[in-house]
Amino acid sequence: MNHAEAVSRAEKFLEESREEGEPELAIDYDRIREKGENLVVPYNSAKYLQTRNEADMALGCWPMLVNLTSGEVRFGGLEDRPF
Repeated sequence: MNHAEAVSRAEKFLEESREEGEPELAIDYDRIREKGENLVVPYNSAKYLQTRNEADMALGCWPMLVNLTSGEVRFGGLEDRPF
C-alpha cells in the first residue's frame, strides 16, 4: 500500500471514530512518518493545528497507525511505544 492510500484510510478512520460533541479533529500531515511496517499518522484538534497554541491542543491523541501491508488502521497506544 502506498502512502496516499494509507493516509486516505487514516482520514476515513478518524472521521468515522469521531463522536458527537468532540472537537473537530484533523491529521497533522507535516508529521506523518513511516516506522517499520506502519505509517504513523498524528492528529489533534483542527484548531490546534491552525494555531499551534498548546491551549487549543486535544489531550490524549495517540497517533493512528496504518499497517502498510494489511491496510489495517487503529489508534496507537502506550504498548506501541516507541513510535
